[in-house]
Amino acid sequence: MKTITQQVNNALQNLNDCVQNSVQPRPGLLEKSEALKARFSGIQAFKSYYCPDATAVFGQNPGMAYSSTVPTLEVVMRAFGEDAAIAWLYMLIDSFVQYCNKGALTGKQMMDTARRLSVKTHLKVTEFMLFFWRLGNGEYGKIFGNISPMDITEPFYKGFLKQRDDEVGRYTVTATDDVAESSERHILKGEEIRAVQQNLLERAIQENNEDEIRWLENFVLPTYI
Repeated sequence: MKTITQQVNNALQNLNDCVQNSVQPRPGLLEKSEALKARFSGIQAFKSYYCPDATAVFGQNPGMAYSSTVPTLEVVMRAFGEDAAIAWLYMLIDSFVQYCNKGALTGKQMMDTARRLSVKTHLKVTEFMLFFWRLGNGEYGKIFGNISPMDITEPFYKGFLKQRDDEVGRYTVTATDDVAESSERHILKGEEIRAVQQNLLERAIQENNEDEIRWLENFVLPTYI
């Protein structure tokens, strides 16, 4: 029969094993984060690419937002650090708050909100951008009075995540053109993505939207992940 000391030692060893296993990156995560760092010189370059102005592109084309080639927040955290990934979310929140123009959230409130969203590390960065586009369009209800953190977190958890579960199976985006067709899914192929990008660029030129023109001209659907 094991003594109390042996039982405690075994329990501590099991706990240590669990901790060690929990900090081990998932297969492929390290490679993906290294590829992301090779693609972007740092978090500022990443933020300039996946910037608030780009939310319209993914908002109007959910298939691009759900692309398997786009990095998840977990990959961003691994590549540039958790604080950097949260700072990117902070940027999206700040842009949305300015867009609403309904009283300001404090810096601390926006940072806390970013941290609450950041626990969903499995989401692709473009899925967060899709959420903020829809939130700004009023798809989750109108904001009355001054904006509060819950005007963001509640639609995210009670609206968007459920919506995502329904949509992710209907939109499969790949970086290659040789994709099997399916009658149950809408599959957005590589050439379709390029066509969408061209149409958006032409419209941005007609509207003289310099920010969107600049972003679309430099946009290439990532194929490194």
